[in-house]
Amino acid sequence: MYQAANETDQHREGFDREIDKDEVEAAIYRLRTGTAPGPDQQFAEFYKHAGDKFTEALVTMMNIIWQKGELPTEWKMADVKFLRKPGKTSYYSSSSYRPISLTCIICKLMERVILERIVAYIEGHRLIDLTQEGFRKNHSTTNALLRLVQTIADGFNEDESTLAWLVDLEKAYDSIWREGLMIKLHKLGIKGKTWLWINSFLTNRTARCMLNNFFGEQFDTKIGLPQGSVLSPTLFNIFIADI
Repeated sequence: MYQAANETDQHREGFDREIDKDEVEAAIYRLRTGTAPGPDQQFAEFYKHAGDKFTEALVTMMNIIWQKGELPTEWKMADVKFLRKPGKTSYYSSSSYRPISLTCIICKLMERVILERIVAYIEGHRLIDLTQEGFRKNHSTTNALLRLVQTIADGFNEDESTLAWLVDLEKAYDSIWREGLMIKLHKLGIKGKTWLWINSFLTNRTARCMLNNFFGEQFDTKIGLPQGSVLSPTLFNIFIADI
C-alpha cells in the first residue's frame, strides 16, 4: 500500500514549476531515432539537430501549455500500428498482434520531462514497494526470480510449504481505469499542474488504425493507457501499487 509523502512548499513547487531548457534538452537526448512518425509526421532526427534557438522556442511553447493545463488536440491523437507477437501459431486473430501508438514528438518530449519529475518523487519517497520490479531503473525480472527461488529455498530449509500466486494481466494497459488512476495520483501527492497535464493527456484521446500506410477512421479511446507512451509504464505501476 502506498502512502503520499508529507506535502511541503518544495513538494508543491516541484509539480508546478515551469519547464526549463535543461529538462527539454535531456528529453531530446533520450529520443529514439529511426522510428516511424506520428500524426505530426515529424521525425526525432529533426529535433536532435534543430539547434539551440529551436530548443528555446520549444521550452516557451511547452510552458504556455503547462500554464493552461490543456494539451492541443493533435497531441492526444495516435496512429496505431500493429506488430506481430512472436511465437504465435496463427496471425488471423487480433490477439496475435501488439498495438503500438505513434504519437506527436513534442508530446513525447513533454511526457519525458513530466516522467522524470514523477519518478524522482515516487522513488525518492519510496512510494512504490521495492518488490515491484517492472518498468523501474535498477530493477529487473531477475530480481523477482531470485526472490522467488530464495523464498522456496527458505521453505525447504524450514520444512514449510511455499505458495506462489502467479497472475497474468491480459491487456494490462488497455484495462486501466483512467478516472481511478487520477484519484490515485492525487492521493499519492502528485497534484497541481502535473496532475492537470496528465488528466488532459488521458482525456478525449483519439486514435486511427494504420496498415500499409492506409488509415482507418478516427475513433475515441475512453479507457486504458496509450501503448508506446513514455508515461504509460510508470502510470501503470502507480495504478497497481496498492493491489
